[in-house]
Amino acid sequence: MANPPRFLPALLLLFFAHTCLPAESSPLGELTTAVSIRSLSDAEAARGRPVRLQGIIAEVHDKTGVFLLDDSEGIYVRLAELTGTITQGDRVEVVGTTAAGLYAPCIENATLQLLGKGELPAPRLVTFAEIASGHDDAQWVEVRGVIHTVVYTQWHQPRFLLVMDGGRMEVRAEKPVKGNLDALVDAEVRCRGVIGGRFSKFRQLVAPEMQIQTEKQITIGQAAPTDPFAVRPRTVSQLLQFDPHHTFQHRVKLTGTVLHSESGESVFLRDLSGPIRIETHDSLALVPGDQIEALGFPAMGQYGPFLEDATIRATGRTAALAPIAISVPELLKNGKDSDLIRLDAEMLWITRQAKEAVLTLRSGDATFVAALQPTDRSLAALPELASGSLLRLTGICQFQGQRLDRVTNAMVLPETFSLRLRSPEDIVVLRGPPWWSSERLLRIVALLVAFAAAALLWVWQLKRRVRAQGEVLSRQVRREAVLEERHRVAMEIHDTLAQGFTAIWVQLSVIKEKLFDSPGNALPHLEMAQRLVRKSLGDARRSIRDLNDCTFLDQDLARALAAIGEELTKGGAVRLQVDASGDAPFVPATVSSQLLRIGQEAITNAIKHANARLVRVELKYGSHFVLLRVKDDGAGFDPAQFPHVVEGGGFGLIGMQERARQIGGELSIDSTPGGGAEIVVVAPVDSQRAAQISADEPLPEPLPPQ
Repeated sequence: MANPPRFLPALLLLFFAHTCLPAESSPLGELTTAVSIRSLSDAEAARGRPVRLQGIIAEVHDKTGVFLLDDSEGIYVRLAELTGTITQGDRVEVVGTTAAGLYAPCIENATLQLLGKGELPAPRLVTFAEIASGHDDAQWVEVRGVIHTVVYTQWHQPRFLLVMDGGRMEVRAEKPVKGNLDALVDAEVRCRGVIGGRFSKFRQLVAPEMQIQTEKQITIGQAAPTDPFAVRPRTVSQLLQFDPHHTFQHRVKLTGTVLHSESGESVFLRDLSGPIRIETHDSLALVPGDQIEALGFPAMGQYGPFLEDATIRATGRTAALAPIAISVPELLKNGKDSDLIRLDAEMLWITRQAKEAVLTLRSGDATFVAALQPTDRSLAALPELASGSLLRLTGICQFQGQRLDRVTNAMVLPETFSLRLRSPEDIVVLRGPPWWSSERLLRIVALLVAFAAAALLWVWQLKRRVRAQGEVLSRQVRREAVLEERHRVAMEIHDTLAQGFTAIWVQLSVIKEKLFDSPGNALPHLEMAQRLVRKSLGDARRSIRDLNDCTFLDQDLARALAAIGEELTKGGAVRLQVDASGDAPFVPATVSSQLLRIGQEAITNAIKHANARLVRVELKYGSHFVLLRVKDDGAGFDPAQFPHVVEGGGFGLIGMQERARQIGGELSIDSTPGGGAEIVVVAPVDSQRAAQISADEPLPEPLPPQ
């Protein structure tokens, strides 16, 4: 077998490269088909890769760009400049660079070279759902639907609103027309063109559009009626009801009376069967009471039908229809959407905005809003409205929100509603706000809060001042306590040690007189002096103990007085008698101590100063008091001369009065010269009754004179 030629491997390599390399790529990296460009990512397309491809002009767009069809797909071409005349169907070669485009990759900075005439391919029939997917952007397609409206630009370029199965789309013709195309409204048509659209800044499709060169790309399938207003009128209640022989794809005619009109937007109409909202672009000056005919396309609202893209003409005039008086529960139950109603409600607040005034209202448990689109006149005529006022409102009811009834689970019911007020006359104030309005309540609460804050501040400052004053008083009390304690100690020394020393002095004087004459008789007085020294020492120790605590004596008050009297009268001619009566209650130690010292002072005075022969001591206990009476048969004195007696007699009488005062008692002195003296002290035993002696316990009668 012969050997193959040496150049055969090279030929095979060239064949492989020719068959395997992509046809759209040239050795220089140029892209040569629309599909290869549209397949690029946004970032890759934005790099400006070179493009060279041939195709047919499908649409010329604003003289700044064209839609080009090659054998693969369509693509948008943005021209660097347009030289010469380019028309639909021309075959051209495009040289440019890739760009990300507003929505899909495209060609920019392009130049065109005319190659001759070509023939557009048959368009592909698409649905609205396919168009809305975005895949058909810049593609040559055909759509079918019903034209609802025709409007014109300032250059008389027609814009058709085409309603298809599943959506609405605008069809934009590039070339102006000389005639009127209104006869196309309500016609079933087929449109051939290129898909474009409106896009967001995030490269998202907002509204698809179809671009056509002229109206000749629209083919009529079923023409509209020659005289559309000649059709048989229908009633509002007949719209969108089940009818096996009729569809609501085309316009219907309604006749009725205007309830409210918003020029160029909406008209609310009521016929014999009910109300309806009509959307229109006609700028007719309609007022309530006008009779009209409306041609429009039935559409499904949330709670019932409405007419869209309607044409309206006035036919007469009648009296304005009266609103339906209704309550909120009846309204939500019976359904009066788009009807003129009247109801009463309480205003919560009002918000005035640039384009409207919005009232927020409450009726029972329902809260809703009423909006008025004011003009200069209506703003001036709007009454002053205060929160809490009871208003009567007249307006167009508009239901909002949806819920299903619980019986069928298929019937739609409203959640709430709003009112569209027609003028300020639709607001009538039935009653002003109550005095207890929320605003006043907030003011009162604010005042109370401010008062409470001021009170707290005053209390805080008062506490500081009381604390400071308390410290001052505490120091004063401590000083007074020290002085009082000094005074008490002085009286204690006078009543115990001083009197003991006096008795010792008396015994020592007797001993002095008898020591040389009869020493045997002096011995008893010496023993007495010794006992008095021991007694004084005990008193000193007891006083020291009383300074440390408040415990009283080792024996009761009567026996203590008897013991003191016995010591003072022993060896003398004075006779002492002590009597006690009544059930002794609990007597505080301080009271017993002071009474003991008062009794001791009185007995000492009777023996030392009055030269008494008989001293009678009486103790009487009541349920709320204790009484001490000391009566003697001595020389006595004149009470009128008591201050002089005090000055001459020393500390004793003053001490007795001071001791009585300290225990809340009363001290009385009854004496006559030569008739003896009687000292009575009544002291309460209840510490809380220190300033009062019970009226239930009468004071005892004075002792009878001896």
